[in-house]
Amino acid sequence: MKRNFSLVLLIGLIAVVSISSGIVIQDRSIVLVITALVGVTWLSVFFIFFKINILNFMIATSLIYLIKPIQPFYFIMTGLLWIVFFIQKEMPLMMKDFKPHNFHSFLIILLFSIIGFYKAPSTSEGMIYFTRIFFIPFTLVTIFSNIKLEFRKIKLFYSCIVVVAFVVSLIGVYLAITNPEDRIGSTWVTAMTINAFYLIAFYLSLALYFEVSKKTVKVIFIVMAFIIFLGILFTYTRMALLGIAFGLGLASLKVKELRKYFIFFAVLGFILIPATLLMRFSKGIFEDTSMIIRYLVWEKSINLIIESPITGIGFETLKYINKMPEAFSFLYAEHSHNVFLRLALEIGVIGMLAYNFVIFRNLYLYYKIFKNRMLYYFTFVALLTIMFTCLTDVFIIQTPIAFLFWSLMGIVINQIINKEEFIELSS
Repeated sequence: MKRNFSLVLLIGLIAVVSISSGIVIQDRSIVLVITALVGVTWLSVFFIFFKINILNFMIATSLIYLIKPIQPFYFIMTGLLWIVFFIQKEMPLMMKDFKPHNFHSFLIILLFSIIGFYKAPSTSEGMIYFTRIFFIPFTLVTIFSNIKLEFRKIKLFYSCIVVVAFVVSLIGVYLAITNPEDRIGSTWVTAMTINAFYLIAFYLSLALYFEVSKKTVKVIFIVMAFIIFLGILFTYTRMALLGIAFGLGLASLKVKELRKYFIFFAVLGFILIPATLLMRFSKGIFEDTSMIIRYLVWEKSINLIIESPITGIGFETLKYINKMPEAFSFLYAEHSHNVFLRLALEIGVIGMLAYNFVIFRNLYLYYKIFKNRMLYYFTFVALLTIMFTCLTDVFIIQTPIAFLFWSLMGIVINQIINKEEFIELSS
């Protein structure tokens, strides 16, 4: 207990100093200082009673998704993960067993991310995107692939994400009903980014529904999936609904029982679909500003990629060069609205391919090995659905989603490496 407490104090001290410094530098409000101190206190108390390890850390910090994303917190959580990793593995032992998985791909991503950072018009923005595109994925994949995961703790982590999304969805539905003219993303405020969180949680709730055996627990998870679905519906976001259709359609090909839920959610969607979203669906191509914006920025991005295909143009450069006449300023876009185009644009085609190679190669292997276990299969569906929605957005390089997405990818890669153990658990 003494050893644990001293380590917790050390982690707490580092977190307080780091967060406080970041807040001072960025001139943040006192509310964020209080939020940071509450978070550090929560972690300290949590680890007094529970063993210090990576999945316990992820379980404890899952509460961060209850509030509006605060970017510095996720960066500090990424740094704290390394400290927890060193504590869990112990340095001498860690150095013997340490294996940097997907090393060559990450080396390529690192190289082109450094070039992207060097070319970025703003050093601070360049560093943020370097962290999102290289440091967060590398940290989570490397750490998760070098630890031992307990199957029970994986399910508990999934459950925490689902419960948090359920609470946030309830708040979101209430806010949408009481503010019908506004697109409010619940406690996150922004309606777009929260949908990626909702989608992940929705499929994890279905994963847990099929995993548990008790009927009462099954009912709880399907009810939470329903509320999360409503949360998605009331953000008035078309791509999120297409994400539901894509994922459920994919899952229905394998799970016959799910076909009735697919029909249920489809019918429910048409019955409850808000008028604002119905209007967005009914608009033609020349009436819908968001579609026109995307087509214009896709064309601009492709032309720029052709001009600089190897190294790209640098992080966050597009928003400075994507000029619009004042009369058409409403068609301005800061980024490419497609993660594949954005990566190719900012770190070059080779960097983009390396980044996606890590994702799709491991998802393919995961599906091939674990497709017959529902918990694993729906993890695969959740991650693939997020990649599908990234055809019109950049969710996986938005800090809160990047952290969660690559946490799940880390778990996926760990299970691939230790497939014999997890296959045995599946039988």
